[in-house]
Amino acid sequence: MKKKLFAIFLLSLTLVLLLVSCGGTKIDLKDYVSVTFSGVDGRGTAQVDIDYKSLADTMNKDKKSDEMVSNIVDAVYLSTRIAYSFDKSAGLSNGDRVVATISIPESLMKTYNFKSATLELKVKVDGLKIPEKLDAFADVNVHFSGCSPYATASVENNSDNEFLKRVTYQIDKETNLRNGDTILVTVTYTDDLIDQYGYIPEIETKEFEVSGLDSYIESYDDLSDSCRADIYSDSKDRVDALIAGKSMIGKNFGGSTVPDQYDVDSENVKIMSEYLLVSKGPDFGSKFFDIYVVAYKTTGTIKPNQLFDKVYRGDIIVAVSYYNLTKDADGNNTVDLADAQYTYFESEDDTYNYW
Repeated sequence: MKKKLFAIFLLSLTLVLLLVSCGGTKIDLKDYVSVTFSGVDGRGTAQVDIDYKSLADTMNKDKKSDEMVSNIVDAVYLSTRIAYSFDKSAGLSNGDRVVATISIPESLMKTYNFKSATLELKVKVDGLKIPEKLDAFADVNVHFSGCSPYATASVENNSDNEFLKRVTYQIDKETNLRNGDTILVTVTYTDDLIDQYGYIPEIETKEFEVSGLDSYIESYDDLSDSCRADIYSDSKDRVDALIAGKSMIGKNFGGSTVPDQYDVDSENVKIMSEYLLVSKGPDFGSKFFDIYVVAYKTTGTIKPNQLFDKVYRGDIIVAVSYYNLTKDADGNNTVDLADAQYTYFESEDDTYNYW
């Protein structure tokens, strides 16, 4: 009889020890985890929230008071070891279904007595705000300035809407534009702005065509007959004035001849050549986008002087240049005749590499 009672006592003690070693009630992670959604319909995001305070309370249940602080620290530490992921966590709409997977290391599962190291939650998206759609380009003006093909673009936002006042408009190409080009304007904004004001653009991009700008001259065909006639008349008057004032200096005369020591044939001044120089663009450093050059040729006679010991007869060449000629949509040209300058280009070989 005594042996039987002793055997029952040993069995009972073994069961108690087993229960103690198992750590008591296991913690079910799903009791402390929830999935929440924020943002607006179509652009929602998902987050995992873990109630660490309640988790700490559970871990501290039936603990002595001097152990509670340690267990709270353990719960905070556990918050750094719990990982989670979504099959889809952004661009969500109401009614979507997402799967959240929460996991902890196997070793910590045993240490803290969790039922499982992995938890999978399937959740339906709801509660996202429905933003009001609006036309983000209704009060936007795109301005083109300058001349084709080196025009520039800018955006003017005239909206009174508080949301649209805070968005940004970006142009895909702002410089070196020509008539007929198309630029793309994109409106950018943050989800915080949508949450704050409850609006979302109906469209985020819009194309605008460059048009109506004056153009720099790019070929001989861009010059009208009337404009060319004005240039001929002005340049001939300038050359005649040089001859009359005996101040015409040609390349063949070295540029240092005393005016009263030579005579110029004023009756046979003729156009030797004319040509158009077109810039490769402002990035090459020129402040001129086109130059129209008319070169005149005549002959001159130099009296004996410190450079010549006898009468010398030779060609005199001078060119008159006109800068930044333009034409409008109707083909009318504009040229600043008063801005013309004398140059000594005899051919296109005398120009810089940006032409």
